[in-house]
Amino acid sequence: LEVRVSKRYGLNIGVSGIGVYVPPLRVNLESWCEWTGASWPKTKAVVGKSFRMPETSESIYTMAATAVLRLILDNDIDPTQIGFLGFGTESSTDNAIGTPIIKGMVNQALRELGKPELARQCEVPEFKQACLGGIYALKAALRWTALDGRGRQAIVVSADTAEYARGSSGEPTQGAGAVAMWVEENPKLFEVDLLNAGSASDYRGVDFRKPFQRHFMDSYTESTQRLHDFPVFSGKYSTTCYIDEVIRAVEDMHGKISMSTRDMYQSMAG
Repeated sequence: LEVRVSKRYGLNIGVSGIGVYVPPLRVNLESWCEWTGASWPKTKAVVGKSFRMPETSESIYTMAATAVLRLILDNDIDPTQIGFLGFGTESSTDNAIGTPIIKGMVNQALRELGKPELARQCEVPEFKQACLGGIYALKAALRWTALDGRGRQAIVVSADTAEYARGSSGEPTQGAGAVAMWVEENPKLFEVDLLNAGSASDYRGVDFRKPFQRHFMDSYTESTQRLHDFPVFSGKYSTTCYIDEVIRAVEDMHGKISMSTRDMYQSMAG
């Protein structure tokens, strides 16, 4: 798909750099199939070869902060020019704040390296949404850069720890990691055209939920163990919902651009 930026504000806005962090712990899915009796050819075709999980000392905040720090250092970004730090996740463990935790970790590391910190005036919103949190954070950063952030830059980081109960159909699909993106005018990697972007949403009942089960446990406040909020889901139904919403979003996009659905799919196939 062509990703031009909107010309409404006379700007080209998009992504100039990407920073990635994945935990060191890796589960080989071929070995997992031997342990569980699952089909390796099917698992490899549908899921892949492995997944990553965080160590006991890691969290979505440490992973996100590491990705942001790598992004800043690898691209020689001036932290004082960052006016927006957006965080997209479905795994936030603090119901009050999330992004300020990441900002604090990054600033501590920058101080130790003798570098300037992220701007005090930096906005720090969090976007919680399964699968789409990072996209919503990126769209917000693009809008900020085009409007009240003119002349400054933004960073968006998406991080999750996806865990599923042992024996569930979702177990081999779990994983953890973080991706940070640098947003600015006249981007070096790609531009984004929000005016022609498509979107769709709907309430899906029992599609996918991740309740905070730990809040209902006895002696929760005294517990020091790492607790798990396993999701409640229906895999086949969730897949159907996902595909349906993608189709609706593509249809919405086609209503804004001069290309038919058939032509778009044919161009992608080619």
